[in-house]
Amino acid sequence: MTTQVCWVVAFQVEQQTYALPVEQVVRIIDMVRLTPLPGVEPAVVGAINVQGRIVPVVDLRRHFQQPPLLWKRHTPILLTAYGTQLIGLIVDTVTGVLDLSVDQLIRAADVLPADWPAVPLIQGIARTNPGNLWLLLDLVHLFQPDQVQAMLEASAWLAQTPTDSTVSTIGVSS
Repeated sequence: MTTQVCWVVAFQVEQQTYALPVEQVVRIIDMVRLTPLPGVEPAVVGAINVQGRIVPVVDLRRHFQQPPLLWKRHTPILLTAYGTQLIGLIVDTVTGVLDLSVDQLIRAADVLPADWPAVPLIQGIARTNPGNLWLLLDLVHLFQPDQVQAMLEASAWLAQTPTDSTVSTIGVSS
């Protein structure tokens, strides 16, 4: 008898552990210099160039309205696939790639209040160790459609902007 497993990339923001399906995470990179994007909300902290593609980067601490944390050289950025677009997610730490058995997973609809939004950000909850609960995020619903549109437009604008030495960047602490 085989037990079904779900492979996830687990990470922390503040004291909470979250996870995304491994299929949605393209790569994990260390912090790099960010170029600010105009006209986007504060959680979208800039963009990076990944193999010629302009990738908007979101600080999940800001997105989840948590206190800021100084980025360091090894602060991780999860490069995630949002349709055909890449979106970078800055997290505090990456726990690793882990497998969860189906019996560890609880559907969000089974534990959230009945009046919770029909398309919740939280896809489910995983029981990992006694007392540990991970929130399984739904990348599709992590952002509102207008937020994604603003990121795409700002990234497209940046891709059209000629590069020169006057473009400012957001620095990283050692």
